[in-house]
Amino acid sequence: MRRLTLLLLILFLPVTGAQAAPPNPTAVAAEVANETIRLGEILSAAGSLPIIGAENTPNAPSTRGQMLERLITARLLYLDGRDRKLDQTPLYDQDLHAFADPTLAASYLQRLQQDHPLTDEAFRAAVEKGGATDPAAQLRLRGKLLADHEQQLRADAATRLRAGAKIAIHKENLEPANDVPRDPLAPVATVDRATIRWRRLLPLLPTTPKTVSDRTQAVERLIDQHLLANAARQQGLDRDETFTKALAGFHRQELVNLVREEIVAREGLDDAAVEKQYQDHLDLWTLQEQRKVQQIVVKTKAEAEAISKILQAPPKGTTFFTLARDRSIVPDHEQTLGMLGWVTRAQGDARLTSAAFALKVGEVSPPVETEAGYHLIRVVDQRPAEVVPLDADTRYKITARWNADHIQAYANRLAKERYKVTLHPEVYELGAAAQPAETK
Repeated sequence: MRRLTLLLLILFLPVTGAQAAPPNPTAVAAEVANETIRLGEILSAAGSLPIIGAENTPNAPSTRGQMLERLITARLLYLDGRDRKLDQTPLYDQDLHAFADPTLAASYLQRLQQDHPLTDEAFRAAVEKGGATDPAAQLRLRGKLLADHEQQLRADAATRLRAGAKIAIHKENLEPANDVPRDPLAPVATVDRATIRWRRLLPLLPTTPKTVSDRTQAVERLIDQHLLANAARQQGLDRDETFTKALAGFHRQELVNLVREEIVAREGLDDAAVEKQYQDHLDLWTLQEQRKVQQIVVKTKAEAEAISKILQAPPKGTTFFTLARDRSIVPDHEQTLGMLGWVTRAQGDARLTSAAFALKVGEVSPPVETEAGYHLIRVVDQRPAEVVPLDADTRYKITARWNADHIQAYANRLAKERYKVTLHPEVYELGAAAQPAETK
């Protein structure tokens, strides 16, 4: 995969020469075994990035490269999960129900509402009983009646479906004291020959109090959902085109997720390992000392010295800001007033940062010569070096980075050992002579 990364860098070198034809979104940008990645998919993924203030993001080479590498990694993990038949595992089955059952249950209830709508007679009777005369009050009343009607249809349907089902709740697997060591496949309920497992209940727990009684109620709701979804399947509602497309998307993403989950379970960090990573890489969690600086740049040393003398006893209304606005040769100086923002010792021209870090807040440096001219540097504010604490946010970032690195390493091995990755640089307008590039 290292070679793949190098190829990706080559792939996005700038193009010179005659203007190329508009990109074709259906063109194949890469192939991973028998899977294709088209240009449109890359542009769509790049365009969805939440980058504030970034213009023309999908056309930025670095963004397209990042998206292409992510898409290749996802294809590799999908192929691995597919070929190892992870879609035939109990984990997949539970996640499939968690994805599909809410939608199917809602479709079944919608069908019931169509077959048994709220009647005009019932609405008129409610209006007369409640004395709702103005249109706004009647509209609110209709909304409440529809919600009550739907709730009653759901309750009646669940009662009817439960009557013919063999149901058992396994309260021994709902004890909060045993949450941490509990197997995700531990059963929390059985409905006829189907099993609802702990994994499927987990997403509901953050909003469910940690008592067996409250968890039992959450399981009861899952049972009702399961029965309603099965009723929807019996009526063929699972063959709806929109639903089947969503299910296909779930299938692909779920295989990727299961492979990632395996890697994290096998190679992830426990609390002690997170702390060791933090201590071993403390430099990454240390915010360097910073100075907020402002500058005036002029062409000659004599002019810089003259401005420096003015600053020693400035006339009324004259400040570093006004002098930066009126005298500096830096582009946009009239808007920026010389403000450069926060810098560290490692940023920018060493001659300027050395001068900045030798000053106290409010002090102005002697003229500093660079290729751009003569600079007067003023320190507006300062921040001392600071170590980011090992709090929940830092732990999350360490864990996320570790997991991402190990998932990528696994994908690299797949590309090297099992699935050929072929790139098509010509899709990125590198010239008609460009040839497809294969990774070994």
